[in-house]
Amino acid sequence: MKPFKLIIALLLLPFRLLIWVFEGIFWLLALNYRAADYLTQIMWASMTPDPDHIVCPKGHRIETYGTFQCEACGFIYEGNVFQCRNPECKATTPHIRCPECGLSVSNPYRWNQ
Repeated sequence: MKPFKLIIALLLLPFRLLIWVFEGIFWLLALNYRAADYLTQIMWASMTPDPDHIVCPKGHRIETYGTFQCEACGFIYEGNVFQCRNPECKATTPHIRCPECGLSVSNPYRWNQ
């Protein structure tokens, strides 16, 4: 009975190796896709030409650095409009309103924009 099991194992060995190779290739591609997506998002967020200004859909320049009041906690701070400087709050703003036309402008530093 042992030679029969050995023959079966030897016949199944190439099939198992082939499955292992395909699974390895699949996981390498999946991990590379996730890494590439993560790096693309970081590069996209860092490509703001002027970090102190953003542009609304109608082309108006909006100051992103100055004195602001957090809508979540009421803290008045000097810094970036997109993150509260209160150490107890640290709220982030998903979008701001253009002071000239009133259109919403998304935060370019958030993921999946």
